[in-house]
Amino acid sequence: RRPMQSGDPAAQQEEVPSEPATGGGASTEKAPSARRQRRCQPKVICVVVSAVMHILWPVLAFLGRRLWKAWVGHKRRVILSDWEELEFAPAE
Repeated sequence: RRPMQSGDPAAQQEEVPSEPATGGGASTEKAPSARRQRRCQPKVICVVVSAVMHILWPVLAFLGRRLWKAWVGHKRRVILSDWEELEFAPAE
């Protein structure tokens, strides 16, 4: 319930009928704050993930480039060795 604004019993009687019309008084007052907290959580998560990715992205990009160059170099060596093996193999 809302705190009583005056000590007048007539004012108290006026507040009582208005509470059911608003849907329960205190429960409806808590609902918007609960909704705000639920809306804020994804934003907080988004900010945290963004900060972490901002830090990790250069590291991951560096590792990705190194792995790509290593893999391409490996494939180049494998293809070259296979080609040399086929090129200089005796005719069957």
